[in-house]
Amino acid sequence: MVVTNNQGLFFFSSKQGPSEEEFHFREGRNFCLERGRRKRREEEGQSWEERLQENWENCLELNLSYQNLGDPYQRENFFRILRRLIRVEILQLIDNSLTDLSSVRLPRCKMLNLHRNQLVCLRQLPKLPAVEHLCLSENAISSLRGLGALGSSPLRSLNLTRNPVTFSRDYRAQWVG
Repeated sequence: MVVTNNQGLFFFSSKQGPSEEEFHFREGRNFCLERGRRKRREEEGQSWEERLQENWENCLELNLSYQNLGDPYQRENFFRILRRLIRVEILQLIDNSLTDLSSVRLPRCKMLNLHRNQLVCLRQLPKLPAVEHLCLSENAISSLRGLGALGSSPLRSLNLTRNPVTFSRDYRAQWVG
């Protein structure tokens, strides 16, 4: 049997779906289950409108990598979400063409991955009072100025691979010293 998916791609399937009668039976059963769940949630005080609301404040681990932030609206919405991440502990922001995150505060973030963005200095980082692991590889960081802002953080690892600062003489001594 040849089937097409929603992208117009063809693939072969040797399985057949349920009969028309079986399909309608299952559909009705699922509808009853959904009605039961909806009723239970509404009894718990949570309406369907509330469940549709974003709940970024309670997110603990999030991957927002590879976002296409070319449009100003997308960029604005992206930063609105970042500012709401008050409990996130692990955050991946890989390859987003980010240039300045200084307006963002991530109070509980322990691991932040900013690999392959467009940061040019450490002052463009978000406020990170709890960060332990920070990946800044493949950015455009040319100096360690602003490193003092991370001084009170329990930072254990800092990855600066493939940044211009790594070609500076004794840049690691500046980090340790």
